[in-house]
Amino acid sequence: MNDNVKSPWPGPAGMIPVTSGKADDANVFNRNYLDSIHVEMRVIDAVEPTLKTVIFGEEFDSPIMMPAFSHLNKVLKDGKKPMLEYARAAKKLNTVNWVGMEPNEEYAEIAAEGARTVRIIKPFADHNIILDEIQFAIKHGAIAVGVDIDHVPGTDGRYDVVDGIPLGPVTLSDLKEYVKAAGNVPFVAKGVLSVQDALKCKEAGCAAILVSHHHGRIPFGVAPVRFCLRLRQHWREVASQSSLTVVLIQATMLIKHLH
Repeated sequence: MNDNVKSPWPGPAGMIPVTSGKADDANVFNRNYLDSIHVEMRVIDAVEPTLKTVIFGEEFDSPIMMPAFSHLNKVLKDGKKPMLEYARAAKKLNTVNWVGMEPNEEYAEIAAEGARTVRIIKPFADHNIILDEIQFAIKHGAIAVGVDIDHVPGTDGRYDVVDGIPLGPVTLSDLKEYVKAAGNVPFVAKGVLSVQDALKCKEAGCAAILVSHHHGRIPFGVAPVRFCLRLRQHWREVASQSSLTVVLIQATMLIKHLH
């Protein structure tokens, strides 16, 4: 992120992060990488596909899901709540709704919209906050819960602080604790961009990993779709004897790479 770059987005400065656009900007590399991909034509024996898919044991009309936004209710004025609006959209489209950092009372409002929702929780230094938010999400019918494993460092390389709340490291034993706390509700590790972390998520018992990069916060970070190629090479190692699911928001690009 770069405080000197003028944001094109509404809301308080820094609410919706804007990266530098320079050589180290992972978003620039990711955009260029996606734009370099072309589709190979395979039309013989091809038929019109259905977009219906099963995620966490439930059928949805599309594999394209809502992103795990946070804080959007602070962006607009006049009492408008974008977090509720896109929950309604997810329900109408019958797709999975993802929610990022929101206090319990606002998460309850979002859940009340009726969309099947995954709650992604920050890696708070105080693990009691994480465990409390896991249980709160489960009580409010979450289809899955998870933790943002890639939002540990801040822009200065130290543990980040969000809304005045310190974040901390995520260890393998931490993940095992969160998986256990989730019980029968699937647990997701969001922000996996290495085979090493994918294997640790499998060992911890995660039901799924989200291949993503938290608004490109790590300089020179690998493009998520490019990582999928490496993940595919290690797929037997990562997914053998496991029901680990790989979820990627950039679904079209995943289809191009994995087929």
